[in-house]
Amino acid sequence: MCGISVIIDPKNKQVHETAIRGMNDLIRHRGPDGEGYYFGDHFALGHRMLKITDFSAQGRQPMAYLHYVIIHNGEIYNFRELRETLRKTGYAFHTMSDTEVIMAAYDKWGPECLQHFTGMWSFVLYDTRKNLLFCSRDRFGIKPMFYTRLNNKMLLGSEIKQLTAFAEFTPRINQKTAFNFLYHSKIESVDESFFEDVHFLPAGHNLTYNLQAHTFSVEKWYDLNTVKKTGPTSFKEALSVFNDLFTESIMLHGESKLQVGACLSGGLDSTSIVGVSEKINNTLTTFSSCYTQHGYNEIEYINNAVMHYKFANHKNYPNIHELIENDLLKKIVYHQDQPILSGSFFSEYKVFENAAASKIRIMLSGQGADEYLGGYGEFTALNLRALLKRGRWLGFAGAVKDNAVKQNQSIKESFLSFVIFGLGLPHFKKKIYEQNQAVANSCLNAKWINQHNQISQEVFDISRYASLNELSKDAIKNYSLPHQLLSEDRNSMMNSIESRLPFLDHRLVEYCLDLPDNFIIRKGATKAILRESLKDVLPPQIYNRHSKLGFPGPDEALFKHNYEIINKEFRDCIDHFPAIFSPQIAELHTAYHNNKIPYNNLLFRSLAFCAWAKQFGLMDAPAKSVKISATL
Repeated sequence: MCGISVIIDPKNKQVHETAIRGMNDLIRHRGPDGEGYYFGDHFALGHRMLKITDFSAQGRQPMAYLHYVIIHNGEIYNFRELRETLRKTGYAFHTMSDTEVIMAAYDKWGPECLQHFTGMWSFVLYDTRKNLLFCSRDRFGIKPMFYTRLNNKMLLGSEIKQLTAFAEFTPRINQKTAFNFLYHSKIESVDESFFEDVHFLPAGHNLTYNLQAHTFSVEKWYDLNTVKKTGPTSFKEALSVFNDLFTESIMLHGESKLQVGACLSGGLDSTSIVGVSEKINNTLTTFSSCYTQHGYNEIEYINNAVMHYKFANHKNYPNIHELIENDLLKKIVYHQDQPILSGSFFSEYKVFENAAASKIRIMLSGQGADEYLGGYGEFTALNLRALLKRGRWLGFAGAVKDNAVKQNQSIKESFLSFVIFGLGLPHFKKKIYEQNQAVANSCLNAKWINQHNQISQEVFDISRYASLNELSKDAIKNYSLPHQLLSEDRNSMMNSIESRLPFLDHRLVEYCLDLPDNFIIRKGATKAILRESLKDVLPPQIYNRHSKLGFPGPDEALFKHNYEIINKEFRDCIDHFPAIFSPQIAELHTAYHNNKIPYNNLLFRSLAFCAWAKQFGLMDAPAKSVKISATL
């Protein structure tokens, strides 16, 4: 796991060493074990190394092989198998690294080599014969890559903060992204960043840069919609296939010469990773984030898993007030390169901080499972809605009853919950939406709202999806997984830890997306295929658990306890960004502190936004939006 830096000068001038070193130095946390550089006629590649696989000097990057040079961030988990395949066709290898295998595979198959890889990556490969840079990002975007143009320079890297190495970089707020975050509580992490004209290379895409013509193209190489269908014939068969695929994924992701850790929340996903690791005799050290406040406490489930598997467990008790008292909010949003939605990002950060203190360099995490195994409430609502649309009244009634039992609700509560969130009846939907927007309308600048409301993201509505499969694909590609992966990458790498995500083995994801809805949600239980396939591995209390917290954080307490400091921050924010915020944001905080109104998440979003904007010295005034050109 590493960090990458690229500078290209379209005027064919040599890139100064100080420039590429400046970019590289700002991501030292991604690779504290070394650095390396390659200088072409009018471009430069930089690399920061975190030693995980090949500890020899030959494993250093940039790495050369045949007529290629590469900088690589990530892991190709099946590289040993690929290396043997390539060796049989005449390729010789001189290192034990997956990076060398990437270049040999590219020489053998060209861009189609990506279809052979199982893993996570963002890499830049220089082809000396074709005089081009081939830049690629993995299927789901686990590893990051951004690109932008700055004073006719083309820049690529792992983290946007690398741009601050350039004195001519004048950061400006991407107004559309900012509006969707503050007004609609949406985070855009697919292709647009929070910085104007700074783009993410989308997941499953390549960027090819012609170093002679100084043109580039961005092309999709992976699409879940085109995956070959191989559906099972029965639920029993599906359980067996899922078990095999998940076990193989855990074996690949857990393989290392180093001690491997794992996040353990006490939920189904993280416990499944720990349980299968024990089954295949992989020793893990587990790390947990715990809160003592009612509604955030998962210690009972964590202890249950620890006692069942006997793995070492390190509990951390995050103090949410550290965000203010120790300026950790500023630190986190700086490393995230964007504001955060809630205190859950802080909880995740503390888990990785705790792991780093224990000298752990590799962590297994359960990110990705919720998006295709029906882990969120909207999946349950959509499943009930689909039963109604098909006229399956008895099935619907049974599902409402099953869901009530699983969620410890009355049948009436279960039904009303579905009416509100499943059917989206205009009365309830309009009421909930208008309540949230009334707060935003009073606290954000009216002119700013009028300018951007027409181009904002539409309100989330499950009625647009015909099946769980469609909702899963949208969650993976657009509204859920992208920003979670960005957060996971930043929180782990700021602590110099490689985070591995076994649930995002593409073969596992593709298989599950081809399953019928009733293999995902079954008798009121979400993640049925996971739950039932690992029934003999999971502790009974976890197997029967149907509540969900993830990485929670008691945000309300933050604004009660730190009133004076936070309210001053709001007043500063109003002064600094008058085109975005109105004075009512500070008054909203005061009213909440005085128990006159309930807590609203706009408080946290606004505080995080201002902390991020001030950290990067962002300009308040909107700049004219200019689409980055493929011709420089």
